[in-house]
Amino acid sequence: MATGTGTSGPVVSAARQRHLERILQNLGHAEVGRAFGLAKLSTLADFRAAVPLMDLQTHAREVEARIGFGATDASDPRANELSGCGVERGLVVEAWREWLGARDPAAASRALLLQARNPDPLIDRVRARDLEALGAEVRRIESLASERELEQLRALLEEFEPTLLVVPSSYTCAWLERELHGPIDRRIPSLRLVLAGHDHRQRVRARVPVEFAGWIDRSGRLGVPSPRSPARAFTLAVSSALIELLPHTKFDVDGRPILQAETVLPEHAIIGERYEVVVSSPLGFLRVRLDEHVRVVGFDPPTQDAPFARPRVVRLPSPPIDIALEGVSLLGTWMTASVRQAFRPEDPALVAATIGPDLTTINVGGDAGGRRRRRGGPGDPFADTELGGANAQEQRAAPRPRRLLVQVEVQGDSRIGLEGHLIRSVDSDLCRRSPAYAHLRSRSELLPPAVTIVEPGTYHAARVRRIRSLRGRVGAPVVRVVDHARAPIFPATTVGHVRG
Repeated sequence: MATGTGTSGPVVSAARQRHLERILQNLGHAEVGRAFGLAKLSTLADFRAAVPLMDLQTHAREVEARIGFGATDASDPRANELSGCGVERGLVVEAWREWLGARDPAAASRALLLQARNPDPLIDRVRARDLEALGAEVRRIESLASERELEQLRALLEEFEPTLLVVPSSYTCAWLERELHGPIDRRIPSLRLVLAGHDHRQRVRARVPVEFAGWIDRSGRLGVPSPRSPARAFTLAVSSALIELLPHTKFDVDGRPILQAETVLPEHAIIGERYEVVVSSPLGFLRVRLDEHVRVVGFDPPTQDAPFARPRVVRLPSPPIDIALEGVSLLGTWMTASVRQAFRPEDPALVAATIGPDLTTINVGGDAGGRRRRRGGPGDPFADTELGGANAQEQRAAPRPRRLLVQVEVQGDSRIGLEGHLIRSVDSDLCRRSPAYAHLRSRSELLPPAVTIVEPGTYHAARVRRIRSLRGRVGAPVVRVVDHARAPIFPATTVGHVRG
């Protein structure tokens, strides 16, 4: 079993070498390949030394922008071959057949796919070919947003009588059971298996097994079902993509994960440790950190393409993001802790909360008097101070919000004065944690947080909308940090009242 620290060399793998050769061949002579010197590389060690780790934003700017697309170019006739998704299709189908065959060897004849169309056609194409390899007749429903679509689903269940149900999340099954007024297998007696992609901790009333459908990303296949427990675990698709693991086993005093400088290969992972998934693919992905975090819970046996123990993992929630305000950046762990600690025992119970920048406080016109600020480059610890970028050319920085917006839902009615108490508590807690924030608050350059008490049921309604959209993961932390510009969780129409 692979339990090393990652200091030894990589195990010789035909699939890994094939993916590396395709990456170098497909991208080596392109602009992005010339930027990283890919044409001069020949080994995996050289590739890992020449190409730096990149987060999603950096990768979009440094790699995808040079290639000329913002997503996988699935229209390329070579996309299916380059993705490598067919390499481990046999393992996926074998696991599905084993789960179906435990009850009925011929149960794969009808599959109902409840899944919205993905912006990247490659993902839908791979899933369709997996079901085709299973030998199933497939019907698809792409949305349940309206009552008419829900009625169409009820009629299809009676007419089609599926034996296999493929859903994006286990929450989809739980919601269907409420809509159908009973366990889903009671309404669909022919059902033998449910395949879900996310949220396997959510329990369903049905007695049919709910298993892992597989993990398909726009960079290729990243996870295949594992026949071993726990049910929410899956095996990394080490033969389908060039996967590395970035350890972050320790946390600093503020709760931020301490990422190590180097990745480890999957065969060198350690059971019980936390890792961020890093993937490279001939489709145009070079050592990109996916912001997907896993914990290793075991290993599955080697295969012909991957002659080493393959890590079996479970997904973990991503750490809360940081929020950049005018002059300071606040850690996500600080903000979630400040909201949780603001509630006293006598206060109404917290149902859910989101924290993000208040975009209404952005000073579009710039600083008073047209003041220019010097800003340091990436990694400059003084970037948000008067010392930031002292040797850099002056440039006008984009304005940032001047306060936080906290949206809160509580159980029942909130008492008078709760908003003011939350404002004072969150503000004082952030001042205690961040001297820079406290300094800017004392000079009134930052405003106190704004608190919004939303109407009861808002969080549940937002979750139901997510379920009925049939798109990906549904489960989220009770207190979460979001970018309100991109992902508002509470619509403005549900706002009860605002204080700030």
